[in-house]
Amino acid sequence: RSSDLPYIRIVVELRMNTNINTTNPYLISFIVSMATFMEVLDTTIANVALSHIAGSLGATSEESTWVLTSYLVSNGIVLPLSGWLAGVMGRKNFFMVCILCFTVTSLLCGLANSLGMLILFRLLQGIAGGGLQPMQQAIIKDSFSLGKRIYVDLLSFQSIHALMFENKAF
Repeated sequence: RSSDLPYIRIVVELRMNTNINTTNPYLISFIVSMATFMEVLDTTIANVALSHIAGSLGATSEESTWVLTSYLVSNGIVLPLSGWLAGVMGRKNFFMVCILCFTVTSLLCGLANSLGMLILFRLLQGIAGGGLQPMQQAIIKDSFSLGKRIYVDLLSFQSIHALMFENKAF
């Protein structure tokens, strides 16, 4: 029937655009989340160890806060650019480059022997880590079928917070 044509066309387009993935989406989610967890853990460790960092590098506490500030500012600059960079490089490639650069800059931060070097390496580490969180969310969402994406959205941390604020749970 001619009335069924728009419906059939939409179904065919959905099937053509659906990413048929034979890899376990839960495994992908776990692996991608571990990389992002390492970035969050790194930020927490730097916050906790700031006084020890200042003491070992012979810096004041005011000077050592630049270790945190440089990371957070550079990370915040890269976050909104992540979508564009992923469009240019591809999500997987951009994510892998971010992981590689984050790992290398983490090593450089550990080898830094002056406050200036550490601030520079933390700045570079923030640039590398800025793409991890948005790509993690995008890759996880892409790895699930269209039918299961609603459950992924409901389970995501951001969605739970949005529901809490929407229903005034606080």
